[in-house]
Amino acid sequence: MAGEKVGAHELAKVDLPLEAANGGFGPCVLAWVNNVRQIRTHVRRWRRSKAQISFNMSRVRSTGSEIERVMEAALRRRKLRPLKHPKMLGRPDFAFPRSKVAVFCDSHFWHGYNWKTKQKELHRNRSFWVPKILGNMRRDRLVNRCLMKEGWTVLRFWEHQILRYPDSCVAEIRKAISAGRQGRQLCR
Repeated sequence: MAGEKVGAHELAKVDLPLEAANGGFGPCVLAWVNNVRQIRTHVRRWRRSKAQISFNMSRVRSTGSEIERVMEAALRRRKLRPLKHPKMLGRPDFAFPRSKVAVFCDSHFWHGYNWKTKQKELHRNRSFWVPKILGNMRRDRLVNRCLMKEGWTVLRFWEHQILRYPDSCVAEIRKAISAGRQGRQLCR
């Protein structure tokens, strides 16, 4: 044991008498005892308070995420100028109203990408997260149906598609815009 490194989780298990401070031990031993007590306290404090959780969740933004910025930059490189977050059903990330194309940039976690395997990885607060993400997925399907009934073309791109292949996403958007404009001209 001498010279071996001991992990914090092992130190936290060591049960020292509280009388160690009065037991005539030297200052090095007393410092070690206090350090073990701090580690024990730290190990017990893995749960966050409601205020901390609230603060963390308040930092999760519905607009201006990395995937939106990447998509917007790719759209602007191709000289496309969408409306950002228009006030319409579903609040799409980008919309082209003249051609009736709505674009959603869906992150993996919030919209349930590969959900059958990912839900098994949720270990903390499952009773909250599983219904929350299932509700998000249900709402996404409802928004798709409603917008398509109103004549909109709905395009949803996953986070990995946007980050790896932004130009192919823009090509698909361009195709939908041109099809939407041709369809509107035929209706006139």
